[in-house]
Amino acid sequence: MRRKRGFTLIELLVVIAIIAILASILFPVFAQAREKARQASCSSNIKQMANAVLMYAQDFDGFYPQLHLSPGPRPDIFEIRYWYLLLPAYVKNFSIYVCPSCGSDTKYTGAGRSRVFEDRANIGSTCDIYIPPDHGGVRNALASRIGSSLSPLNESWSGTGGYGWNVCATRRTGQSINDAEFVSPATTLMIGEFTKSMNGGGLYPPPTDVAYRAKHRINDGCGLSAAWYGPDSTGNPYAWQMSFRHNDGSNCVYFDGHAKWHKKSYLTANPQIFHLDSTRLP
Repeated sequence: MRRKRGFTLIELLVVIAIIAILASILFPVFAQAREKARQASCSSNIKQMANAVLMYAQDFDGFYPQLHLSPGPRPDIFEIRYWYLLLPAYVKNFSIYVCPSCGSDTKYTGAGRSRVFEDRANIGSTCDIYIPPDHGGVRNALASRIGSSLSPLNESWSGTGGYGWNVCATRRTGQSINDAEFVSPATTLMIGEFTKSMNGGGLYPPPTDVAYRAKHRINDGCGLSAAWYGPDSTGNPYAWQMSFRHNDGSNCVYFDGHAKWHKKSYLTANPQIFHLDSTRLP
């Protein structure tokens, strides 16, 4: 009678090695597929925001939301009401303002990281969102400004869960803009993904905007000096809050309503998309 032969140690090690190799190949693929699904969900979010903005503009004679309204109606704090709080009539679900992948940006926010240049304050994590009490939120007026004589920051400064309004679309002074001011709405950014390392609602142009503005002699009240693009505590340009959380890219939506994913290299090299006249190339 023949004895059954078992696996030798070498054979077992070979099988284990093959499984390990397959796992090292497949796991990144699975992770990338999950991120693609989150990217698609985020794209749906940002498209819904754009639809709400366009409906708002139709109802207000072609004028778009401002970057923020302040102070808001709350008597207990100096309340900042960012652009998304002008849209509840068109978007009932605040969850669309929280990106499914916002947690990947936690390295940019939190104590000692947010707003370190201006007032060493913490406006919360990228995923935090401010919902006012009159919209079902919880009243919580904890101050978060550190070592400043200015009015304390509060939860209203947290803004969205990772989506920023193009600051140049409101010229930074707070006023609304009208359809007539756009040269090319299809190439002018409305909303993009951001880290919230500097503020909770406004997205500024990339560092390349400094040279771009100088080249075209742009003086529309939107630009920042080179000093604002110095490195923050994470080593990234302070005022450049754009997030590349989706496979090294970002979902964006434009003023004609179309959404598109862009690579980091494109968004860094094309500051013109932040300006009302987006036809002037760098």
